[in-house]
Amino acid sequence: MPTEIPSNAEPLTKRETQILEMIVLGLSNKSIAAQLKLELREVEVLRGQLMNKLGVTTVRELIQLALSSGSTPGTVPKKK
Repeated sequence: MPTEIPSNAEPLTKRETQILEMIVLGLSNKSIAAQLKLELREVEVLRGQLMNKLGVTTVRELIQLALSSGSTPGTVPKKK
């Protein structure tokens, strides 16, 4: 399981960052879609892109990576 953001990872888009913050807060895809006024499928696609960029395969890994990288709601994870 990755413990830091890969150095070659593409920067997250503003929308990916929003979705990451909401995932860390424990929101479901459906809740994220409603709050951001997006289609559920769009949230699913963005979440998949986010996970691919960060090299994780589970939501648990995604959250652990975000938290270990200093990401808290309102902040953007930085490459190490």
